[in-house]
Amino acid sequence: MKQKQKTEKVSLTSISKSIDDLAVATKNGFDEMGGELRGFQNEMTDFRKKTEITLFNLDSHARTTNERLNAIEKILEPLMLVSGAMQHELREHDRRLLHVEQKVGLVNK
Repeated sequence: MKQKQKTEKVSLTSISKSIDDLAVATKNGFDEMGGELRGFQNEMTDFRKKTEITLFNLDSHARTTNERLNAIEKILEPLMLVSGAMQHELREHDRRLLHVEQKVGLVNK
């Protein structure tokens, strides 16, 4: 034996109520999503601020390091020139000493 399915009668009132319920649910969903998006936006704003501070600190450190290296280079440049001149003089003295030693007979030619 087959049971008869009950069919509900649909009225304009029930359709209107369903549409109203759907509209309220949709609005609530959008409101909730908007809140989540605002929260995400706030998190991203905080992240951007922290990142900007970190980049500023890194840039400041890099500038300070460059200034220190430039100062060191300025100090070392004359020392390098003096060192080169001293090496040249030392080689010249060695050459002359060898020549004298050869003349005196201390070293074979």
